[in-house]
Amino acid sequence: MGISTEHKVLQTDEAQVHYYVTGQPGGELLMCLHPAFGDHRCFDGQLAHFAGHCRVVTVDLLGHGRTQVYDAGLGLDAAASHLLGILAEEKADRCHLLGVSMGSLLAQAFACQYPDKVKSLISVGGYSIREEHPEIVKAQRAEMLKWLLMGILSMNRFRRYLASVTVIRPEQQELYYEMACAFSRRSFRVMSGLRHLPGIAAGKVSAVPLLLVCGDRDLPLVKEASIRWQEREPQSTYVELEDAGHCANMDRPEAFNEVLAAFLRRGVCG
Repeated sequence: MGISTEHKVLQTDEAQVHYYVTGQPGGELLMCLHPAFGDHRCFDGQLAHFAGHCRVVTVDLLGHGRTQVYDAGLGLDAAASHLLGILAEEKADRCHLLGVSMGSLLAQAFACQYPDKVKSLISVGGYSIREEHPEIVKAQRAEMLKWLLMGILSMNRFRRYLASVTVIRPEQQELYYEMACAFSRRSFRVMSGLRHLPGIAAGKVSAVPLLLVCGDRDLPLVKEASIRWQEREPQSTYVELEDAGHCANMDRPEAFNEVLAAFLRRGVCG
């Protein structure tokens, strides 16, 4: 018997945020935030494993998937209010937050704004928004310029390039390409909201259990940043998955699921 997923919509004044609920209505809520240019399907490999005892919520973030851009002034920094709205809709007081790459940054911002709503934080291919990362910022600016030029010349080429550098397994590259097809030129405008996240986190200290995961084939800059993050957080654990790229949960779903399940079993869900 297959698992059942319910498609829901959070209606706000400025957006319709699409999200998906899989698993046990009364179970621990695991909120999953995808990387840039992806959508809720980034977590397809986690649903069957956790749906038996958790309520898994996967979200199409603003400008991605079915959550398209309508308000020209809205950016991804609005994600925190959207997540708060989803928790209210689901009648959940707290959640475990799993964020991949960009999703990790947004998860941290939410945890800083609403610490009483977060039971644990899981980051895949991310880095701390409470620290300065000049080398990552420089690399991101160069990459963003490349993305913009590719997007102007050919969105199809842009999407294929994204898939090739985000995951390493061919079937996952094809899935990532399909997800990126929902990201349009007008969606680029929401990315500017990411620059506000460090300000949201300034002076805040994490007080929740923290799991940091990287693929061994992710960029050295990302791995090094995650290791530094782990060294500065007393309640954190760092795990590196073999034969995995930037979205390690997609390239190695079984191995990632085991790591996450063990983390949650260590008293985090209590």
